[in-house]
Amino acid sequence: MNRFLVRDKGFGKYNLFVPGWATGTEIFENVKPGHDHIYVQDFDPFTFTKDGADFLAVNGIKKISLTGFSMGAAAVLHSLDVIGTEVENVELVGLRKSYSRETIDNVRLNLTKNKEAFLYRFYSDMFSPSESAALAAFKAGLMKKYTGSFSVPYLLSGLDYLQHTTSGFCMGNGTRVKFIYGSADRILSAEEVDKYRKEADNIEGANSTVSFDFIEGGGHAPFIKDPGILK
Repeated sequence: MNRFLVRDKGFGKYNLFVPGWATGTEIFENVKPGHDHIYVQDFDPFTFTKDGADFLAVNGIKKISLTGFSMGAAAVLHSLDVIGTEVENVELVGLRKSYSRETIDNVRLNLTKNKEAFLYRFYSDMFSPSESAALAAFKAGLMKKYTGSFSVPYLLSGLDYLQHTTSGFCMGNGTRVKFIYGSADRILSAEEVDKYRKEADNIEGANSTVSFDFIEGGGHAPFIKDPGILK
């Protein structure tokens, strides 16, 4: 079950941050507040929409902005029409439209064989070559915590979600959505990012509420190096 931590900074408006697979909301710790921040804890993508809607209703939150990273971006995207609260702005970082069965099975195999070794490679691949300083800081801080705190069954559950979830770029409800990608993303691959870049021109021309931001030299989570990417 998802839990929600509110950090009220007195702005009177809220931004809900949703982490990705094998990460927690600490990954957003350097994002400067322009809103009161709400962080998802014990993230479960399968129940995120219901848990989020219940939390917002109980707390009387009538308007929300949403930021999702990777798997969290997929969960946010699939909640937009049913979360039960007016959504002001959405930022989705590193969203992959779908994962093949082969890709997920390969991750499952390597994860169960040696969780620590696999996560070390995975976290390293979240950063591009130009983000070496950010990677060094991540290794000195969050990497050790994450490697030790996420159980294999919890991580496998997230892979089940990714395997059976397909996402798209076109919104039909008028919500303003920005898709953010690093051009040197090694989780998605540069080829996949280039494909999305080609799609972006047509989508932006046809839908004024959807925009794309491609961060040159950025990795899978470019906001770690440059928190100002997230508004």
